[in-house]
Order: sequence, then C-alpha cells, then structure tokens
Amino acid sequence: VKHGYEVTLFHYFPLENVPDGIITADAREIYADDDILIHRNGSPAMHADIFRLNLLKKTDMIWVDTDQLCLKPFDPDRSHIIPYFDGNNLTNCVLSLTQASPALDFMFEFVKDRFPIPPWVKRSVRIELNAAKREGRPIPVTEQKFTTFGPSLLKYAVKQSNEIAHAEPSHVYLPLPSTQHRFIAKAKFTDEILNDMIKPDTRGMHLWSTNVRKNGWLEKVEAGSFLALQADDIGIDLNT
Repeated sequence: VKHGYEVTLFHYFPLENVPDGIITADAREIYADDDILIHRNGSPAMHADIFRLNLLKKTDMIWVDTDQLCLKPFDPDRSHIIPYFDGNNLTNCVLSLTQASPALDFMFEFVKDRFPIPPWVKRSVRIELNAAKREGRPIPVTEQKFTTFGPSLLKYAVKQSNEIAHAEPSHVYLPLPSTQHRFIAKAKFTDEILNDMIKPDTRGMHLWSTNVRKNGWLEKVEAGSFLALQADDIGIDLNT
C-alpha cells in the first residue's frame, strides 16, 4: 500500500486486524475449495500453492506472500516475476506469470491430481509411486515432498518452457537467508542487512514469518532492528 499498490487479501475465514488500505475478498472467488489441503507437517502451504496458480490463471494480479515486505515497486513492466531462493532453487513467495504462460498451464493442470507422480523426482521415487498406484494405494500429495505443488513444480515447469530465463537472483526478493531470519529482529544486524544484503536492485524482503514466530523473535524485536525500523516507517505498532 505504501508503494501505491492496490492490495487484496484473500481469505476463507473471518479476519481480524486487517491494516488500513487493504482490500479483503472471499478466496472462493478464485478457488472455491475451502477444504484446506494440509501437508503431513501440518502446513496449509500446498493449498496456498493451488490458490496461487488459480489467481495467476484467472487474474492479472501478482501473488505476494503475506510475509513479503515491499521495498520498491515489484517491476510491473516485467512479464514474469520468478525469484530464485538460492543459486539453484526457485521460490514462489512473489510470482507473476502471463495467463498464456506454458509453465502456468502445466502447473494449473498438474495440481488437479491429488496423487501425482512428479516427473522431476528420482527414478527410484517414481518407481515407488507408480507401484503404489498400481496396487490401489496411491500416495497423496500431502504425504509427498512439501514442495511438490510449490517451488519444485515451479522449477520444473519454467525449465521445460524456458521461462526460467526470466528468473531473478535471490537478492532481488530474498536477500535474507532463511537461516538468518533472526537478523531482522536484532539491532546489531541492521547495517549488515541494509548495506550488504540489500542491493540496488533489491525489491523485496522475505521475512520468514514461520521461522520468526516459531523461534519467538516477534517477542524480542529490538529498537533499531530492521523489522522495527520498517514497522515504524509503515506505521505498524509491533506491540499490538
């Protein structure tokens, strides 16, 4: 909102504490299935993966995770926004593809199968999955690798379609490694984040909310830390 975007927060269930300037919308308008798909690790991320693809297929919106901070406008003139997670893997925390994208078409169809056999997995895994399917006990995606409907699928699809050429280095949207998530809460790391991690072409910062919450850093945000400075700038009170 600060950078002039019209931001829509989609939800299936009632929300509280929605910031001013945020548009809310029923997620069923995009993906009607509100029987949330839960991975064996307890995360609903696979459902978000499916929703994300439906959003890109049915609208001209950019998908942005709720823990993705906008530092600069997300380059709306680009036909694709595909960030690298590291030097090899992609992420879908920010994602934009054209509705005519071959990769999007492939992914949109792939996630309709709740018992998929991913073509990118090792041969031994494919043999196991095929054997289970032949024996009448197909393995649901919720029991497969966590990234099956997310980054793994994205990487395979854009490589097959050559759209991976649009992918941007990790520092553009993920300058902070997940292993250093605590840095945003501690003042002594602020200069390192601002001067070393964030580059001139950095547009966003993934805040790794799951790690931050799980490890209690939201309760230990220091004055002068990156998170405190950003919250002050946006006008968010971290104590509420």
